[in-house]
This record gives sequence, C-alpha cells and structure tokens, in this order.
Amino acid sequence: MKYYSWFAAILICGMAAGTSRAQEWCIITAENATSNNLPRVLLIGDSIAGRYSAQVARALRNKAYVSLLATSRAVGSSALLNEIELALSQHKYALIHFNNGLHSGQGYDIYRRGFTDFLATIKQNSRGATLVWASSTAMAGWGEQVPKLNAIAAEFVARENIPVDDLYGLMAADADFNWWDGGGIHASAEGQARHAKQVADTILSLLPERPEGGWADDPYPFARKDVYEWCNISVADAGRTDLPRVLTVGDSSGSGIGGALAGKARLSTLSTSKSAGDPALLEEIKLVLKQTPYAVVHFNSGLHWGAGYTPDEYRSGLPALFSTVSEYAPDAIVVWATTPHTRGEGIIKRECEFDGIARECLAGEDGPIRDFYEFYGPNAKDARARSEGIPAVGLRSVEARQRILAARESAGDSIQGRNMQLALEYVQSLKARNERTATRPKNDSRAEAVERAGAELKLDGRLDEPFWDGVPMHELKDAATGGPSAFKSTSRIAWSDQALVIGIRCEDEDMQGLNIPTRENEDDMIWVGDNIELVIETQAHSYYQISIGPSGAVVDCDRKRGAVNKVWSSGIEVAAHAGNGFWSLEFRVPAAGDDAEARDPSRGMAGHKPTKGDPWYFNLYRQRVRGNANEGSLLFPAGSLHEPSEFGELIVQ
Repeated sequence: MKYYSWFAAILICGMAAGTSRAQEWCIITAENATSNNLPRVLLIGDSIAGRYSAQVARALRNKAYVSLLATSRAVGSSALLNEIELALSQHKYALIHFNNGLHSGQGYDIYRRGFTDFLATIKQNSRGATLVWASSTAMAGWGEQVPKLNAIAAEFVARENIPVDDLYGLMAADADFNWWDGGGIHASAEGQARHAKQVADTILSLLPERPEGGWADDPYPFARKDVYEWCNISVADAGRTDLPRVLTVGDSSGSGIGGALAGKARLSTLSTSKSAGDPALLEEIKLVLKQTPYAVVHFNSGLHWGAGYTPDEYRSGLPALFSTVSEYAPDAIVVWATTPHTRGEGIIKRECEFDGIARECLAGEDGPIRDFYEFYGPNAKDARARSEGIPAVGLRSVEARQRILAARESAGDSIQGRNMQLALEYVQSLKARNERTATRPKNDSRAEAVERAGAELKLDGRLDEPFWDGVPMHELKDAATGGPSAFKSTSRIAWSDQALVIGIRCEDEDMQGLNIPTRENEDDMIWVGDNIELVIETQAHSYYQISIGPSGAVVDCDRKRGAVNKVWSSGIEVAAHAGNGFWSLEFRVPAAGDDAEARDPSRGMAGHKPTKGDPWYFNLYRQRVRGNANEGSLLFPAGSLHEPSEFGELIVQ
C-alpha cells in the first residue's frame, strides 16, 4: 500500500464532469459517553428525528442520556442495517425509539420486505433494550404515501407487541396547527417542540426500572470525562459512477474540499470524534469502505485524545488503523495527513508529538512519507518552517502574524495559499479581539467573575446559598438613558467547574402582572414577554444568545454571522424563583472547549475559561413588558444588544 501526498492525490483524480445525483448521510451521536449513572436512550430516524433530538435530550436531562442515529438511508438498504449495527455496538441501551419511512420511495412491496430485516436487525442488536416504534410524521400535500407506509410498519410492530409513539396521529389530531416549515416536510419550530415533547413523554413512560446492578454500559477505551461522541458520514453524488470517489477521514474532514473536487471526483467524508486506538473508529471506517470502492482514501487521527490518552496509546493504536484502511481499500491510493498546526499555541506541541509518532509508524510503509505541508506544493518546506515557529512566539504576537503572512505570500494565488489564508484569518481575528479590548473603557465595560472552585450550588433560583458569598453585585442600567433603571435588576457572576454561573434578581412591584407568554423551551414567544437575555462572545465563537423567561423557559441560539440558529443547544441549566416583589434566576452555562464547534456545531458553547489576556465579551439585558410599554435595562449600555463590538469584557478573577 503506497502513501502519497494529498496534493498529488487530487491531481490523479482529474476526470470529466458528469451529472450530480443524491447525497446520502448518516449522523451518530452519544452524550455523556463515559457515564452510566443514567439509562441510555437511542433515537433512530431521519432528519425529522435529527431536528427534535436536542429538545428531547433537554427534556430528559438528569433522567436519561440521549444518543441519535439519523440517516438518509431507507428501509430496504443494506447500508441502513450496517449503520444500525454500528450504533448499537457502541453502547448498551435501555430503550430504542425508532422510525424510518420518509426516505422510502421504492414502493410499498420493497418497504414491506425491507422492514422485516430492519426490525430484525434492531432486535438482534438491542441487547434487551425496550423497543418503541414511532410512526412517520405527516407531510403537507403528500396524500396517502405516509399513512400506507405507517400501516405496513404497524403490522410488524403489532406482531412483536412493540409500543407505538404515534407522531402521525399527533399531527392528524390537530390538522390546523402550524406543523411545517416552508417545505412541507420538516417541522416548524412549534412543530418540533410538540414532536419532542411527545417523544420525551413516551420515553419516560416506558423507561425500564433501574436494574439492581445499575445502568451497565460498555467500557469506554479512553480516560475521558463525560465526552460527547459523534460520527458524521456524507456521500455526495451517491448514484453517480462516471467519476472516481474520494474518502476523507478525520475529525472535521472534508470542509471546503468538495468545491475543489468539482468535476474531478465524488467526495465522501467520515468526520468523527474517535481517535486511533478506539475500536469504534475502526468500525466506522469499515462501514464506509464496505459501501463503495474508493480511488483515494485521505485520513488522519489524533486531535480528539482525552486527558488520559498517552502518546504510547496513540502509537499502539496506529497499526490497526493503517491495516484497516489497507484491508478495506486494497486498490485505493492512501494518503495519511498530519495535523495542520493552526489550533492555538496550547495544543500545537502535543500535535507535533503525535505527528512524529505517526511518521515513525509509517516509516516502514512502501512509498514516500508525505504530510499535510505537501499541500503547499513547492512551498511546503518554507510553510512548515514558518508555521512551526509560531508556538515559540505565541499566536497573538505580531511576529506570529508576520510569519503566517509570509507563508501565505510564498504559496501565491493557489489552493495552497488559500489554505494558509485560513490560518491567517484566525490569528487576525485574535488581533481584532486584542484591539477591541484596548479601546474599551475598563472601568465601565468589564465584569469579573469570581472563581468558586469546588463550591457547591443547588440551582433553585434564590441566590441565598453560601456559593454567592463574596460575589459582587452588578446593577443593570436603563437601556435608553444609561442611568438607574426604574425597575432595579442586579446580577452576580461566578465561574465554577468550567462553567459560567450567573444569578440575577429582577425587582418588580407588579408580580401578578408578570408577562409570561410561554413556559416551553425553544418557543419564540419568550421574546415578546418578560425575559433575561445573555449575549456572549468567547475566544472561539462570536456569538451566542440565550433568553430565559421568569418561568425558567429557555431559547438558546447560535448567532454566528447574523444567523438565528435555534438547533444549537448551550447545555444550560436554569432555576427560577418568584418572591415578594421580585423574581430571580440562577443559571449555569458550561464551556465546552475551543473545539466544540468542530466536534458538533449543534451543541455546546465553544471556548475556555476567560482570563485577563484571553477574555470573553458579553452583555445582560432585562426586558419588562406591560401592555404596550416595553422597558429595558443592560449591564453594559450599548447602541445594540447584538453588536459584539459593544459587549463588555468578562474575565475570571
């Protein structure tokens, strides 16, 4: 098996363009993968299940851990059966909530024959889990197709005495409700919330009793704490045969590559949180390579080691990784990619160490050993020398930017140069943050969070526990005038166990008139009533918005590039309290690490502990609504709540 450079492999793939066809995809996730103190639940479905899964996980918080298998594969597809076997091999589940139907367009007879194998595969690999079948949701204007598919499936599950979660019936019983978004297939925000509530309620009603020995799960191979697992598989132009197929394997592999390969090759990607040495990674690679032959396999592993994952463990895991790729892609050109060092000075040294181990393991392979920097073509040596000098000077230094700029210019106007441009944009964003910090008045635009390491806090919304002793109060100011607000609001800010903890007290003489239009999470109506909003920019992301009503209902959004992405979930924990002449909140938002967005853009606030040299920026806003009167107050008065350049600075003392 020969190992070639990535740049050379792309050139080998050049062929004439053909007609583009469908894309297949599969997403497998598991929260709190190393924990077994709660039962584990698996949702199997398509994009409908994928969209309501985060809300189901929130509804089951502290009651069950939720995993997801969402796939475009339909009943009758052998690939679907392989995906089910893979998902069920990685964890032992107490309950499996499954559905498949909307992607089945091959006829009712094929669906009937395929459902036999579909159900049998789930049963054979369930290891005693409680099974629940969910009927396929209705689609606007699609006539009898969905009811007929549901009727076929219902025959099978009735014979097996499998409980039914009738999502189709939920929608049919309220036909005038705003169920769909503009496409007539996927649910609106309101529809997703109702789907999620019924799914969560059904799961809770059917969860088995805790076994005497506890909720056993398969042992996890690495010493990670509450890790979030994910695996994303994408197969572009799935029905096309006139171009060679390229597979990229890594953590966030394939990003931006599809456009470069247009007209030359069909791209498949396997992006995964698993690392070399993890048996699950080998099974994921086998799953993809078994489905279709590949002309090129470009792969990497190493960025997702846990705190207890040693270089020796990485070294021992690489041979099995290399041999699996060679065995299942015997005719492919195989390309090993070392890690591009553009992730932050705190990680680069470890990346270099792991890359060195990979080179050692590859030294005996037949063919030249090439690495990521071959992507810079004739400028590879210069690009490596310039970028590997960055750790010594720090990514935020002027010298670091000069070195990256020089490497960018040496690559010229080419695909190599565009890749170095990504590194340049990253450090330029750090420069912009530093400039923003320098121009802000420190006394008026900074809040210091008090570190409460090891201190316990029972979230009840009251702010009366010892946890808050010594944590100063910050008073919000009238949003219009910048002076004292007519309705006093004070906040306390702490940092504990890698999470931002905020308590806020809102005085109100009209507690009977509190404007609470919703008590449901992810309901947009929260914005028309009384609420608290937190907007926050971390070192790794700009920016997030979290809105909380007096009842504790939450809407959290990713506001990156001006979008309002409500699929994103912050992992926030909230408690609300109504007192005599005031209402108050306590909430905890964990920092998920700088690579959270790369691991899963739909979950977790990317970033690490804010410090004086590496702060966050944020603001707090209280909205009070009575009739036509809308009164607002801000921690840092600003022209716009949604302008990050006007956020105040946040550091931990």
